[in-house]
Amino acid sequence: MNTPFDTELKDNSECHFEDLSELFISFFENHRTLIKDDNKQQSFCCEYDKKNYSETDLFRMYCVKIYSGIYGSSSEIIDGDTEKVRYKKKSSDIDTRPFYLMVILPKDNEKVIVQKGMFIFQNVGQFGVKTITTNLMQNFFSDNFGITLKCHTIAPDLFVKKVIRKDNIKKLLMIKNVKSNDMADNIGVGYGSETREISNLSFNETTWAKIMNKIRFVAGGKYNLFEFEQQKYGNLKVIVDI
Repeated sequence: MNTPFDTELKDNSECHFEDLSELFISFFENHRTLIKDDNKQQSFCCEYDKKNYSETDLFRMYCVKIYSGIYGSSSEIIDGDTEKVRYKKKSSDIDTRPFYLMVILPKDNEKVIVQKGMFIFQNVGQFGVKTITTNLMQNFFSDNFGITLKCHTIAPDLFVKKVIRKDNIKKLLMIKNVKSNDMADNIGVGYGSETREISNLSFNETTWAKIMNKIRFVAGGKYNLFEFEQQKYGNLKVIVDI
């Protein structure tokens, strides 16, 4: 992944890459314009900026914005307040959303020759772009360079254990939604979300083990509330220094 290599193209010419990251950049730059998959009725294009690149002694990281959407059916877009039709959507109109993708490529060290990287995909509600992105990448690598790209989903528990450590955690952001789901309860004095932020954290081994177990349970979907100091929070954001 981190060494120069040459690959043969379809016209028998050779293409040189300084490392695997240049191959991903080639994919991003070749997908700047919109493409459509009429079988799945989904669109795709990338917006890559060289400024969204960072590098440390341990890894290189790229941040890319992906635009993807669905099409193929007509509908009416109405105003949720007035119930008036604002727009009549045609079957050729594409309901496009932006998503962020982070590509992380670890560097070799004295003990390990790295052969794996990591994709971190943003989801927006029920929408995501993991499948269409990885499929297009695999086809691009194979068709143009004869390279096989294998993608596997990382188990949430493994991801948490690898990324979150006691020495790199910067802050906990915990959110408790105390607003009632019953609209009748919200007439008059209303309530919002309670946010609690804790930084400059310092834990002994016993306390850290307890907190880490709770984070792993929430991340793995085994428990949908994060408990901290006898308070339960419905949303947890862990900010780490990677």
